[in-house]
Amino acid sequence: MENYLWMKTVNLGDDTGEYGLEFKSRNGSITCRELLGCDISTSEGMKLAEDNGLFITRCPKFVRDAAEIIEQILL
Repeated sequence: MENYLWMKTVNLGDDTGEYGLEFKSRNGSITCRELLGCDISTSEGMKLAEDNGLFITRCPKFVRDAAEIIEQILL
């Protein structure tokens, strides 16, 4: 429960909050489908992402950006 309240405080997953606005300004979107250019909730989209190395080439930047933004908000 405590983690959920923290997530609500920084508006994770909401592109109108401080976190979402900053993440979107850096990356153009807050959704995996738009960030990766495929829908990884489908087997076809997951295969496309894996075959093209998207989790290796794109996701590390998104994780790094997310960590930096949260750090800025909390400090």
